[in-house]
Amino acid sequence: MAKSAAAAYAAEVDVSRHQSQGLYNAHVYALMADGTKAFLGKTTFEVVFKVTGTVTGENPDTNDAGFDAVFRVTEATPDITKVQIPVWCASDQSDIVWYDAEKVDDTTYKVKVRAVNHKGNLGTYKIHVYATLESGIRLFAGSANYEFNPPSVLLVFNDQQYGYRRIVLKNAPAGLKSVSFPAWSKKNGQDDIVWYTGKKNSSTEWQCVIDSAKHKDGGTFLVHCYGDGDTLLGGITFNFPASEFGKNGWVYEGGYKLYYDHNKLVTDVEYLIGKQSSYVLRVNRTTCTVTVYAYDSAKGGYIIPVKVFLCSVGTAKDPSPVGTFHTSAKYRWKAMNGPSFAQYATRIVDHVLFHSIPCPDYGQPWDQYQVPAYKYNLLGQPASQGCIRLQCASAKWIYDNCPIGTTVVIYDSPNPGPLGKPVLVPIPESQTWDPTDPSVNR
Repeated sequence: MAKSAAAAYAAEVDVSRHQSQGLYNAHVYALMADGTKAFLGKTTFEVVFKVTGTVTGENPDTNDAGFDAVFRVTEATPDITKVQIPVWCASDQSDIVWYDAEKVDDTTYKVKVRAVNHKGNLGTYKIHVYATLESGIRLFAGSANYEFNPPSVLLVFNDQQYGYRRIVLKNAPAGLKSVSFPAWSKKNGQDDIVWYTGKKNSSTEWQCVIDSAKHKDGGTFLVHCYGDGDTLLGGITFNFPASEFGKNGWVYEGGYKLYYDHNKLVTDVEYLIGKQSSYVLRVNRTTCTVTVYAYDSAKGGYIIPVKVFLCSVGTAKDPSPVGTFHTSAKYRWKAMNGPSFAQYATRIVDHVLFHSIPCPDYGQPWDQYQVPAYKYNLLGQPASQGCIRLQCASAKWIYDNCPIGTTVVIYDSPNPGPLGKPVLVPIPESQTWDPTDPSVNR
């Protein structure tokens, strides 16, 4: 019988599928013709990867309140594909940040560590380094401590609302009586400089909050810090995005005088202009809104939208009249059709009035705890017999602030007006009072 030739078999082990190094066990089986497996033997082999290097903190930068964490490779088997550097200062690691390192050259990796990313902590920073190899295995590659605790360092925190930045002075000289923070945009020099008064947080920490509305331009921003009047303690430069320097204050727009707060339209400016001697009320039947306008002496005309109310106008069967009218009477309580009654009624024309949600009249005494929830929840759509139904607070505002003779314009338009249309929060069917009524005991 002829002797068969010996066969050799080999398999390549992909270590990345095992994600570990050390001693490996390998068993060999043969698949027989009848489908069974036969054990042929076993062996072991060792996989060892190694990454070593030096870890340092370098280039302290007080103007940016940070430093560089640097890893320099001395040996790596096989090649490194990624380096991550976790850094923290707090003893409980509550301020830990994992940085993906930038590869500077074949042996050097670096990250910029900024104290503001670590809750503004100063002191001893822990720096660890992890290297990911071509095999996908991640190895601990070294660690170091770095002391970053400079005197009079400034930090910029973006932890306020849109359009604000908090500036914190840490490690200030003890005993300061006052600290001031002049701040300005780089564009056009110091034409928008504002001196902010510092608030004392502790004997060595002061802060202020920069408001973009007080400055002209965004982009590169500079802040200096002075103690007790004229002692320069430090400075910092940072980017304050121009997108946060939108409209602020009064703006003439679309034929109206509007007020913006950090790019957001303010939909009730009564607190800014105070009570006026006269108003114009514009009722939009299409959108069921009532917009209050005040007079602008600079441009002339009632072009300052003060506030907007949600309402219910007349249905198609009993429409509210279109036209320009002048109020002629007011009623604290008013008998209505139905029979029903309502609060804070102001007559517009004939039988058409502004008033609160009508309540069924079961006989007096009338009170504010008989409001039908379903009628309240119809606000924002036609539902009346021609009157302009309002939330109690809205009807009361007209009753209190708009004298007899106030101009009322009722019109149709798909545009609710410059202040938009308020959103109604419905009340449960079991509720029998208007949640805006100031006389309700909740």
